Formats: sequence, C-alpha cells, structure tokens
Amino acid sequence: KNINIPNGITILETGLFDDCVSLETILLSNNITSIESYVFSSCTKLKEIIIPDSVTSIGNNAFQYCSSLKSLTIPDSVKSIGEETFIGCTSLTSLTLPFMGSSPSSYKGMAYFFESDWSYNDDYILENLKSVIITGGTKIPAKAFYGWHSITSIIIPDTVTSIDESAFDGCSSLTSIKIPEKVRSIGDYAFYNCSSLSNMIIPNNVTKIGEGALGGCANIEYLTLPFIGDDTTLDYIFSSKSYYSAELKLKHVIVTNTERIGDYAFNGFSELKSIIVPESITSIGDYAFYGCSGLSSILIPNGVINIGDYAFYGCQGLEKVEISDNVTSIGDYAFSDCTGLTNISLGNSITTIGLSAFSNCCNIENVVIPDSVIT
Repeated sequence: KNINIPNGITILETGLFDDCVSLETILLSNNITSIESYVFSSCTKLKEIIIPDSVTSIGNNAFQYCSSLKSLTIPDSVKSIGEETFIGCTSLTSLTLPFMGSSPSSYKGMAYFFESDWSYNDDYILENLKSVIITGGTKIPAKAFYGWHSITSIIIPDTVTSIDESAFDGCSSLTSIKIPEKVRSIGDYAFYNCSSLSNMIIPNNVTKIGEGALGGCANIEYLTLPFIGDDTTLDYIFSSKSYYSAELKLKHVIVTNTERIGDYAFNGFSELKSIIVPESITSIGDYAFYGCSGLSSILIPNGVINIGDYAFYGCQGLEKVEISDNVTSIGDYAFSDCTGLTNISLGNSITTIGLSAFSNCCNIENVVIPDSVIT
C-alpha cells in the first residue's frame, strides 16, 4: 500500500508500478529527475503523490487510470510532459501545470494530456475536474480548454501575452478569470459560451480582440475593455450563432484606454445602463450609442471635439447631457429621439449642429444655442 523511494534512485523506469492496484501512497525522494512512461499506470487506489522539484521530465501515460487521484501538482522544474499523462484520472478535481503542452515552447491543449486522438469531443472531459492552475508559458494555445464544461476556476500566469482562438470555448461553468496585464491579443471565440461569467476585465495592453471573443457570454453584466468601435464593436466581440445583443445582460461598461469611441461601438445594446469612457477621448463616432435606450447617464469628456451622426439616437433613458466647450460639431440626428432628455448644456465652441440633431426630444425644457454656432 505504501512505498518510499530511496535516495539512491534517480529515474523511475518505464512501467515500474504499472497495474499496482493496491498502491495508495508513495513518497518520492528529492533525487528523482525522471518519471518515465506508464510508471503509475492503472494504480487505481493511488490517492496522493507529491512530485519533487528535482523532476524534469514525465513520460507518456505516466499517471493514466489513476482513478483515485484527486489532486496533482506538476512542479515548475518539469520541462517535458508526455501525452495522455492523465487519461482516465476520473477523480481528479484540481490540477497544476507548469505549461500547456509537451514542453514550455510546444503549446497544446488539455486534450494532449487527457485523450488519445485529440479530437476535441466530450469523451475525455473529466466531470470532477474543477480547478486548473497554469504557472508558466507565454500563451494559452488555441482550444486549450475547449469544451471543459466542468471547470469553474482557471488561473493563468502573469507571463502570458496571448490567449489564442477558442482557448476557453465551451467552459460554461467558469465563473471568473483574471486576464494578465501582459496579454496583448485575445483570439476569435476565445471565451465563446463561457455562459457563467458575469464580469470581465480586459487589460490596457490588449491591442486585438477577436471576433466573437465573448460570444455566448450572455450573463456578463460588467465589462472593462481598453478600446471599442469601428472594426471592434461590442456586436463584433459578442457575435454568436446562439445569441444576439438584445439577449445579453450587459449593463455596465468601462472603456479605459482609447482616443475614440468608434462608429457603431455600442449600437443596439439596449440593456446598457452606464458607460464610463476615458478622458483621452477626442471623438464619438457615428451611431456610437445608437439605440442604447437603457442608458441613463454618460459623461462626455472635456477632450471630445466631435460627436458623430446618430451618435446617441434613441437613447431614451438619457435625462441630462453636458457638452464641454471643446466640442465644435454635433452630427445629424446625434440626439434625436432622446425622449427622456430634459436638460442639455451646449459648450461655447460649437460651430456646427447637424440636421435634426435634437428632433423629437420633446421633453427638453431649456436649451441655449451659443453664439459660436454657424450652421
């Protein structure tokens, strides 16, 4: 049942404890450098094992069918991990890995560790696995956690700079995830159908957010992101075959690091209640907040110079708008159909107010047109 490995042994050779069905615990010495293939294969009663920091390699199928093993930590000293290492470890609830794949520079998904054909079907998914910690590597590869609907918590290291296509696609039980500050790109459908997420913070260093990156994340209510608009609108980020923007619960958005709210940025997101934009903003694009009927307030930064056509069209929840002295132009229909608007303050630098800019704003009680207006 219990084995202590003596200090003189440095390598656990292939199949050493294969099919030792009565083995429950084993103590490995700090001199061991290699755990070869099939060493603990089918040790069905093995409940616990601590892998020492001296180990640098783990072979193929090393822990396969250790069906009583509940937790396993692969130390950072390990530089090589064989395929199908954990296949059949059905009781595993938590797993710590130094990287995703066979080596720190060879990136693969969870399927590499848990199935033989890497077909990304559901057959290899462990229903009991809830927590995964990755301690190293610079990226989360494509389809890294594809389909792992059982996992509720994933911790990724601060060293990661990219999250690739469909990395967390289908992680429907994932309730939270922290994206490291060094991440610069998030691939297409990276968090697709992570339907239990309610909050997402995308850090300032991110310069690319892929199509459908948050597709199917219907329960996100709070979103922080560095930029929005033009090619990367909210509809683009949330695009999905299963959901449309009207079905989302997104209520609060913070934009942290951009000079422009682009065209169509928030177009059609009627459930939005509040949006905070950075002081660095200089322009608000055409149709930027078109149809955001639930939007009750927005502070237009002092640096804004232009407000585009239809920018706030149909924002019926807006009651008050203050436009700073730096704004020079307000586009056509910019605030049209803002039926809840009762008060608007126009800055002294406005030269152009577009066609029907305030049409059907039937509840405005008072507005003063500054002398600077030409057209």
